[in-house]
Amino acid sequence: FFFVSALSGPKRSSCSMSVSLMAFLGEASMDESISSLAKYTPRLGLGTTGLGMECNKGLDKDVDDYIKKYLAKKEVEDARRRADDERNKNPKPLKPQERQALIRQMAEKAQAIKDAVRAKLVAERAAREEIVKAEKERQIYETRKQVEYEKAENKKRREEQAVARAEYEEERRRKLREDLAREREVMLSEEAAAHDEFARKQEFQKNLRKIQAKIAADNMAAFNKSQKDMIENEKKKITRLRDEGKAMRQSMLRDRQDTIRDIRKKKETKAAAQKDAKEKEIEQRSGDRAVRLAALKQEKEARRQKELDEKRETIHKIKRETEEAREHLWKMREAWAETVKQGEGGRSPTGPMFPPLKNPLSPR
Repeated sequence: FFFVSALSGPKRSSCSMSVSLMAFLGEASMDESISSLAKYTPRLGLGTTGLGMECNKGLDKDVDDYIKKYLAKKEVEDARRRADDERNKNPKPLKPQERQALIRQMAEKAQAIKDAVRAKLVAERAAREEIVKAEKERQIYETRKQVEYEKAENKKRREEQAVARAEYEEERRRKLREDLAREREVMLSEEAAAHDEFARKQEFQKNLRKIQAKIAADNMAAFNKSQKDMIENEKKKITRLRDEGKAMRQSMLRDRQDTIRDIRKKKETKAAAQKDAKEKEIEQRSGDRAVRLAALKQEKEARRQKELDEKRETIHKIKRETEEAREHLWKMREAWAETVKQGEGGRSPTGPMFPPLKNPLSPR
């Protein structure tokens, strides 16, 4: 009973043990039974037997059936014992020593049952492990045998494939050699035909170049002759045009000179007529032509003399300024030369700061 209670977990063990002890004690109530159980068996059902919850994981269907049968049998025995207790209306209460002895006896009996069940479970588990081990070994053997068979079949298949591949490769190489030989013959024949065709075309090109060179030479000779004739004709034409242009220019020059001469003659005649008319008018107005002419001539001479004096004065002024500038420049050059001799250095007066002197009277 204690073995079954231990295997069924702490809560189930405490409940079952409490019910059993209540049935055993008879006159004790539920609370008294639980308190007595807690007092005299403080560690029962709490995993002190060594199995605990670990044993629950290893139980299978057979163990559950065995436990159910055991519990049913125990219920029958408990019912019979309760019936006996009912018949004994005034049971004799047990002493604490007797109660402890009874509990100890029941615990020993439960321990014996637990050891027996454990041994049976261990034996069944060992038998199952042997069966599983044998099955695994058989499966391993079958698998190894199947693998060896497949290896042999694969090896045989690879050998057959290698032989077939070698035969196929040999046949393919033979056909390839035949195709290459046939293609080589065709290629050689085509190459010979192409060589003959190339030689024929080369000869044709050579003859064609000769003919073209001869035609080009003839054309060049004819072109040179025509160019030479054309050049001669152009030269003659240019000479003729030059002569005609020269004669035309001379004729135009003569015509122009004649025209200018006529115009000048007309102008002179007109000017003389105007002059005579003016002189006559002056003579008529003043009554003294000689005095008037002398006054005009004197006035004209005075005006011309004044202009000459102004021009002469301007020329003298320009010459004087030029001489002063030239003297100043020579002085600066001498000072610079003196500075160079003394080792002080300096810039040449003939540089861009001192441009050369120009004659203002020069036409340029």
